[in-house]
Amino acid sequence: MDASTARIGFIGFGNMAQAMAKGLVEHAGFDGGRITACAAHFDKLKASCKPLGANAVHTPAEVAEASDLVIVAVKPYMVADVLTPAREALAGKAVVSVAAGLLFARGATIAKDMPYPTLLPKSTANRALKPMIVVCGTTFVASVACYFLVAIIPWENLPYGEYAFTFGSIGGATLLCIIGVICGLTNDRLNIYRTFPWLIIIAIISFALFLMGERFFVPSFFVVLAAVSIFEVLLIMYFGVLGVKGYVPIGFAFGFSGAFIRLGIAVGNAIALYYEANPAFAKVATDPTSLIFVCVLAAVIIPLVRQEYNITQLMAPPATESSQEHRIKELAAEFSLSARETEIVMLIARGFTTDNVAKKLVISPYTVNTHIRHVYEKVGIHKRSELIDYINRTGSEDDKA
Repeated sequence: MDASTARIGFIGFGNMAQAMAKGLVEHAGFDGGRITACAAHFDKLKASCKPLGANAVHTPAEVAEASDLVIVAVKPYMVADVLTPAREALAGKAVVSVAAGLLFARGATIAKDMPYPTLLPKSTANRALKPMIVVCGTTFVASVACYFLVAIIPWENLPYGEYAFTFGSIGGATLLCIIGVICGLTNDRLNIYRTFPWLIIIAIISFALFLMGERFFVPSFFVVLAAVSIFEVLLIMYFGVLGVKGYVPIGFAFGFSGAFIRLGIAVGNAIALYYEANPAFAKVATDPTSLIFVCVLAAVIIPLVRQEYNITQLMAPPATESSQEHRIKELAAEFSLSARETEIVMLIARGFTTDNVAKKLVISPYTVNTHIRHVYEKVGIHKRSELIDYINRTGSEDDKA
């Protein structure tokens, strides 16, 4: 594409698109006549295009036909509706989205023959920040606690002595295989994340075994070593998914995930080495320190549970509009959802908040919450993450069948 002759189109011409077009014309010397735009309100669109010398058209297909590069700048829930009719016209065009919250993996399912680069606005990428901090913080705390326990247990109390670490690692590999088999059998794509709280519980159990005395040092050692091995794998997988989906750079994901684990190992080992170098102190402080770690591990389960919806949303594979709609219609038929309840579930599945749903349907947030509560009661669930999970799981089972 030659920049001197390139034609740029905007599907949607709101504040962001106008700012981009204005910057091109006023600061980059771009010819406004090579800009074409469409929007829902044509009269308003013409008024916005006139100062720039841009061309106002009625449909996305017209924008695609008149452009070499198409910029999608509509609300996320509108993307499928505006792109689908223009599918043929968009074939072979370069398409970039600035629709907040939309990953192009989803857009690509609308028109598979169109080149879709991954471009996430900063506001969208920031959605991953809080869940990322929770997962990293949890893994760091778990690594400190687990490697303290691994290092503090006297190796002379373990069978096979110096080979104990190897057998513990084999135990971790075995647990990973078991998790993989379970996830494969259930075909639940969100199961991986749900192992995090259970791994915390396993770590707490290993400390409980340690506090019960020397007779339980062996199971405590092998259990905690297996758990921490899985923590490392899951954290790398989690960052890998975020990297692939465009929330963080791949290099950042690789380095950051490994750094948290290694830092946790270093801190846990350092504490244990200090205790070993001061036997008198270790004799009175080891058990209280273990109890403190148990309390801390129990506490980190709370933010994990609170962030469950956000994390599962980030990790969940995108569904096409048609398949998602089909699943929700089946859900509505199975549980006798009303038309309004079905409509609200559709919007929730697209990522709408309660306030967004209220504005879209021109009803109050209180009414939306009432409908959502009725849906939960009919389906037998308690929160949004379970609803999204149910829809995804239903789709997985359909695909499998």
